Amino acid sequence: MRVKRLRLVATVILVSCVSACSNDSVGSWTLAEATNAKDTTLSLLVHEGACSSGRSAEGRIQEPEVDYQPDSVTITIKVDYIGGNNTCPGGPPTPFTLKLSEPLGTRALLDGGREPAATVTPPQ
Repeated sequence: MRVKRLRLVATVILVSCVSACSNDSVGSWTLAEATNAKDTTLSLLVHEGACSSGRSAEGRIQEPEVDYQPDSVTITIKVDYIGGNNTCPGGPPTPFTLKLSEPLGTRALLDGGREPAATVTPPQ
């Protein structure tokens, strides 16, 4: 009976770690430069949501999810988990170029990594 309980506890811990430790983190982003209505390419700075011992997210940024609406474009960016024991804070903002499938136009840009999605304004 005791062995079965230990196996059950070990299984629960393992499953918990696999589901929690292997998740991608949803990052936030800012614009690296101003935009205009004709833009189909955006220069972003990605801020990783998980602790990364000060390392950049370079090479771990997944293909962004982009939701095109008549009045907005919502961009959600996930970053692959770096693995291991990491300290916080996270790393520096990571430059990332995003190609849009259509011109931005006059639509607002929204960061889908925030809840609720937040309007992103160009740098001054």
